[in-house]
Amino acid sequence: MRYIVLALFLALPALAALGHDIWLAYGKEFDYTKPIRLSNLGWLWQVYHGETYEWARENINPDSWKNLVEPLLLQKSVIVGLFPVAIYVAFKAVTWIFGLGEFQGRGLLLNRLPRKTIAREEAVARNKRAFKYSRK
Repeated sequence: MRYIVLALFLALPALAALGHDIWLAYGKEFDYTKPIRLSNLGWLWQVYHGETYEWARENINPDSWKNLVEPLLLQKSVIVGLFPVAIYVAFKAVTWIFGLGEFQGRGLLLNRLPRKTIAREEAVARNKRAFKYSRK
């Protein structure tokens, strides 16, 4: 449950951007015949806080601005807002698959091994020598 809450918390910027775009598209009219247009991150920055946009543009190297910042600012704000959620989900998937962190011992790859193999490996690790069967 807490994973879902954290993912929703990380999705708040994307939800806010989507709400802003819906408000711009429909406003108080509720005319749903108009298509919704998603805004770019750069447009939001220029319109709502142009002073910091100009400051950043003046203080960042023009090559860095062109290669790093400008492609990011041309992306849709909803997509950029979902980027932290994507990183979080990918991290949780890797830890779940390999049984790391809070999924210790319950990983997806560990479930594919037979239980006898896991018990034998644990016994070998405890005794630090191979387990041998004796015939009678």
